[in-house]
Amino acid sequence: MSGLAPRPSTLYGTEMNQLVDKRRPTAVILGLAMSLGCTSAPAASASEVLPACKLYLSVVKRHGAVSQSEISHLVDAGECLGAIYAMLTLSHSLAESLKFCPPVEFEAEEGVHAVVAYIESRPGRAREDFTTVALEALRSKWPCK
Repeated sequence: MSGLAPRPSTLYGTEMNQLVDKRRPTAVILGLAMSLGCTSAPAASASEVLPACKLYLSVVKRHGAVSQSEISHLVDAGECLGAIYAMLTLSHSLAESLKFCPPVEFEAEEGVHAVVAYIESRPGRAREDFTTVALEALRSKWPCK
């Protein structure tokens, strides 16, 4: 066996948890950077991402049950969750004008609910950058005191 591949017995358990814990901040920062439009592609609008966020909430409500027609959109739902999770995780590191203060123990699902409700209550903002509107939604939900 090559020295490059981990032994199958180390893929799960403490060693894997330590590896994931060490890489989590990097992955979260990379995910947020991608969601902020730091790539050459234009940033997605709130109206473009909203259906994916709503699909995520629908799948959670159904305890993971997915219809055949939804399968091709699950990656989009995961991207919505990932972007909001990154914002929640990095909230304490944001500039003061962007900062918000979620509870120490939070469920990312609650953040997705807040973002969906915020966007739906402001249809005039649908064409704006998703990340900008999502950050406003999270600041509205959990302002720092």
